[in-house]
Amino acid sequence: MSLHPSSRLIRRPQVYVTFACFLVFLLALAKFNGAASFNVLSSAQQSPYYIEDESHYYTWETPSFFPPLQPPHNGDTGDLCEGFPTHLLGKVQVVMKTGTGESAKTKAHLETVSSCITNILGFSDFEEKIGGHQFIDILGDLPPSYHSHPDFAAYSAQKQAHDEGRPVEYSPEGWKLDRFKFLPMVDKAYELRPHADWFVFIEADVYYFWDTLFRLLHQLDPSKPHYMGSPAPGRDGTYFAYGGAGFVISRGLMKQLMAGSTKLSVQYQEYAENDCCGDAALGYAIMNQTGVRLQALYPTFAGDELAGVKVDQERWCIPLLALHRISPEQMKSLWTWERTRVYDEVREVVPQMFLLVKN
Repeated sequence: MSLHPSSRLIRRPQVYVTFACFLVFLLALAKFNGAASFNVLSSAQQSPYYIEDESHYYTWETPSFFPPLQPPHNGDTGDLCEGFPTHLLGKVQVVMKTGTGESAKTKAHLETVSSCITNILGFSDFEEKIGGHQFIDILGDLPPSYHSHPDFAAYSAQKQAHDEGRPVEYSPEGWKLDRFKFLPMVDKAYELRPHADWFVFIEADVYYFWDTLFRLLHQLDPSKPHYMGSPAPGRDGTYFAYGGAGFVISRGLMKQLMAGSTKLSVQYQEYAENDCCGDAALGYAIMNQTGVRLQALYPTFAGDELAGVKVDQERWCIPLLALHRISPEQMKSLWTWERTRVYDEVREVVPQMFLLVKN
């Protein structure tokens, strides 16, 4: 039965009102989602691991840049750096951060997982040579105003002990200096290597699978702003890259970050002094200075301890890049295993770590 024209005229505004209400609902929902805490992270679609299909995991074939030794060296490890793509080091700058009292694990790192990195930049809170590499005192160039902060007192105490020839061991007071290193570390890395495509920041107890890193970076454009790592909640609802998993900054982002004449360590001194952690202060500086959000690539940037590697369906096929709190003994064992394992065209993934821990 057809409706009377007047009835259609009456119902048409109702349709418009319903549609308008629905549109307002969608806009409100979008605004709500935009205001959620994860708005400071890049969207999943921007992740190198995401594609628009049923699985939501990429199927790209990435070449291996640093496969295990062939054939496996049974008993004789030989040169574990054999086949390392040193030509990539002109584009990929690795930066290691350490501190006073950590020379044993720093030395272990330099003798194992970072032994192939011929141009590594080393930063510490004291100028010293470890394993044939010169480590720069990254706190030495900070403005004198930093020295008035109570947590910075350990710097002067350590320096005096070194000058007097007294041994300086790791201490909780000395660890408080760590958060002051992040901003000047990024400043200095760009100053010394301005033409690098990628800046890879690691710590002395962080294990990196270089093949995973090179495969990841091979897919990305370094001229674009990239800030990648394991997400940790920071101030004002922001997320920053957890230093214990290492983090990566592209040339494109570095240029934006360093566009001004004032160093980050000067601009964001207040945040370095008052925030809990240096990686949090750096994350805030990046967000505030450039508006670039963290690309949260967890669990590739896992930051887990070796014995605490989680095994579940979500992680089963995801490439593993970083492990944290690796002891010198574990560093050596893991490095030997990685370089001499049977090569089956599969990069390092969580199930393989499970077998290593189990054995």
